[in-house]
Amino acid sequence: MLDDPAEVVSQHLVCHDLWQVASEAAHSEQARLLLHQHFAQGVPLQELARCYPALFPSLQSVHSCKKNLLRRLRQSRAMQQAVGLAPPPARGSPSQREGQRQMIQPGRTP
Repeated sequence: MLDDPAEVVSQHLVCHDLWQVASEAAHSEQARLLLHQHFAQGVPLQELARCYPALFPSLQSVHSCKKNLLRRLRQSRAMQQAVGLAPPPARGSPSQREGQRQMIQPGRTP
């Protein structure tokens, strides 16, 4: 049985959003490598330490990098929103309204 095309597209967009947020949380070369090699490709942590000694001088350094990346992802408001644990930003939020006020001032044309 074929999947509903709308569901397939929806799942693809969610997956893309999650990877985009995760990529933004990977601030270092080590974290980016870990994200793509371990989480996307399934490369074991021990293998990363063995193959990339300049980036990961020990297995402990790989574990530390993974721990820090997961902490940043857990704390990321964007990640919480992407997985549905936090509501999206409200339309007309105070920061958006402030930006609109700055663009349109009395007596001036935008």
